[in-house]
Amino acid sequence: ADRATSEDDNEGAGEEREMERGGGADDEDGSDEEGEPVQIRARHLLIKHEGSRNPLSRRTNLSTANLSRNDALAELKIWQGKVQRGVISLEAAARQRSDCASFQDGGDLGAFERGEMQVPFEDAAFLLKKGELSGIVETESGLHLIERIELDLDGNSDEGDEERE
Repeated sequence: ADRATSEDDNEGAGEEREMERGGGADDEDGSDEEGEPVQIRARHLLIKHEGSRNPLSRRTNLSTANLSRNDALAELKIWQGKVQRGVISLEAAARQRSDCASFQDGGDLGAFERGEMQVPFEDAAFLLKKGELSGIVETESGLHLIERIELDLDGNSDEGDEERE
């Protein structure tokens, strides 16, 4: 199942979070025999637009069908620049702007394995090093910025804990 924002097809935030979360075990360093991580953890900022498979913001509960792909791309590039310059963290940006239900968690999607997210999202996320920001990634759900974060099997990030409740 492609779950990179399978939240689009769910009604409630609880279901969305459950659909986004991965499971499974990994070894101590989280890598398989070839050195690829078995499981990673990422946060993202999603901007949905008129071409998104479900153009409804989970942050505002408003339609995004009036936002063109080009306008969404231009806006995401602004957020990308702010994050890259250190003006704002991706976590804070996601809380302010992401259309995914994960905005409540600063865009944190939890741990996931290959096969759990939409392929473009998954491919980009698995290529990132911890703390690295992706370029803009397009999926059926919309446009994303992705940051790989520390995999903590207890479900907590080492980053931004002071902002968590």
